Amino acid sequence: MKLKSIFSNSVCCLLIGSLLFSCNQEVSVSEPQVFQIELAKIFIDSKPANVEIFVDGKNSGKRTPDTVSFLANGQHNISLKMYLFQDFNIKMDADTNNISSYFHDYYSYPENFAAVTINSTPKNASVYFDDTLLVSKTPYILKDIYPGDHRFKLTYPEHRSDSTKLFLRGGTNTKLDFFLEDTTIWVNYNRNNSPLTSYNITDVYVDKNDQVWCATSDAGLFLIKNNTWEILNSENSILYGDFINRIVEDPVGNIWLCTGKGLVKYDYLDWKIYTTFDTDLPSNFITDISFDNFGNAWIATPKGLVRFNGYEFKVFNNRNSGIPSEFVTCVFADVNEIWIGTGGSGIGIYNPELNSWSGYTEPSIFGNTVDDIIIDKNGQMWSAVKPANTSDLTGGLARLTIDGFWSSVSMGDTYEIINELCLDPDKNLWIAAEKGAVMFISNGNFTTYNVGNSGLTKNNISSVAFDSKGNIWFGSKGGGLTKYKTWNDPDY
Repeated sequence: MKLKSIFSNSVCCLLIGSLLFSCNQEVSVSEPQVFQIELAKIFIDSKPANVEIFVDGKNSGKRTPDTVSFLANGQHNISLKMYLFQDFNIKMDADTNNISSYFHDYYSYPENFAAVTINSTPKNASVYFDDTLLVSKTPYILKDIYPGDHRFKLTYPEHRSDSTKLFLRGGTNTKLDFFLEDTTIWVNYNRNNSPLTSYNITDVYVDKNDQVWCATSDAGLFLIKNNTWEILNSENSILYGDFINRIVEDPVGNIWLCTGKGLVKYDYLDWKIYTTFDTDLPSNFITDISFDNFGNAWIATPKGLVRFNGYEFKVFNNRNSGIPSEFVTCVFADVNEIWIGTGGSGIGIYNPELNSWSGYTEPSIFGNTVDDIIIDKNGQMWSAVKPANTSDLTGGLARLTIDGFWSSVSMGDTYEIINELCLDPDKNLWIAAEKGAVMFISNGNFTTYNVGNSGLTKNNISSVAFDSKGNIWFGSKGGGLTKYKTWNDPDY
């Protein structure tokens, strides 16, 4: 306890002594020293404006036109950076007594422009740059182009024009190679070169006004009139769905559409749709339609045959008639009889006057599923028959002889799967088949068109149609629409 007390007293004495010593020191009363830093400024402007300004490798946060401040006296490395243009670098002296300034015109430096080398097949094509026709033709090098978005279009007589957009940077030379499709004889339409948005064509029809109607399985209806396109689908028209099976024109010029969701009539003024909701139609899926000499419409459906006289629907089914099958795939109204094809029960023939049914089944027609029936200019009845599962029922094209028997017609390479039968203006028979199109002449000769010997892009032809100018229109499954200019083909 005595040692602890002595230690505490000693510490107190030292603290008191220190305080007394500090009180005897002199205190300074002079002004605090101020260190003056001299700062310089540089003003920078440019054409075009809004260029980023970098100083000594760092982003100043300024854009032209603007002043960069707080610079030390002396030389600085200034970099101007603008999107699409090449960077520009310059050394500038900064002085506190004078604001340095600099103006940079990007357009006065050739390295800030772009160039495009344009080639084409064939050569000597006309060049449009941003919708302006240039004097020079391909091959051609277009220079001094401002950076940014630009459009290039090439045209050549009897060839499909082509265009592209380029996003050009300053100081670059871009190469463009165009292949212009020859449309002298064959013209193909698809989603890449036309408003046609579907490759799957189910039917093609040319009406009395030479307008081309194109039905698809997934995109509705396309109408070509005077080289303009009109699109009708479930989003912008009366159509309930985008699947259209067949297009037919009646004797007075009305257009009828067989769709997957009802029967549609167009009289060039108004549209009307008939469905199971407001009529006696047995099904909304319409496979085909044909018109007799009395103006009756005969409608094929998977649930029977229907006669429509403009006011009421009369259904023929297994419960009220001798129809061979309710699954009617196609219908053809002859002078006195109504012929139907069925999905598994051959051909049915209805006589309205006698109200009686007759028909043909395998093996006489080489299969029981019939996809189309037609009569040519000689009164010859033809049918498109699907092959049966048995080897001896090959299907294909069948012709009804004078004595009432069906004979198989060979077309060289196998064309067993036939999608449609139609007649050209001279009443020659045309066959749209899975492996191409065939023009069959009554004397037994025929001409085939396929990918290997024509301008067709796909062999699976679904439909063939003819306009008054001599063009043949081919619809295909998977290849879009094709026009054949027979009047321009010396070999036709």
